[in-house]
Amino acid sequence: MVSSRASAALLVLAALALLGVGLRCLLQPGTGAGGCILRLHEYEHEFELDERPEKLDLNEASFKELLRVPGLGPVLAQRILLYRERHGPFRSLDGLLEVEGIGPALLDSLQAYLTVVTVRVEPSTP
Repeated sequence: MVSSRASAALLVLAALALLGVGLRCLLQPGTGAGGCILRLHEYEHEFELDERPEKLDLNEASFKELLRVPGLGPVLAQRILLYRERHGPFRSLDGLLEVEGIGPALLDSLQAYLTVVTVRVEPSTP
């Protein structure tokens, strides 16, 4: 059983760690409070170089698969899926620029992890 003194020490260490992460987010240029939360989430999904998967097909990727892509959190993954559902398959990765929250810099970093292989087009009925 852990003593109350050890528990208090662990609590203080956890608080210091969170404070350090918070300060890093606040002091980093270009991030606000919201960016801080997204940055923490990005670190959670970073890959080691040896663990990098083959590129995901943007038109076949599930929510869970998109979450494994560095730079994509749950909000952007959901927006990608909604965009795909409403507008049909992506014809190229440049189509991601139409998704709110994805700009040229993020698109550039996503190209290492995503590709467009399949483009399903439903036949039109006369």
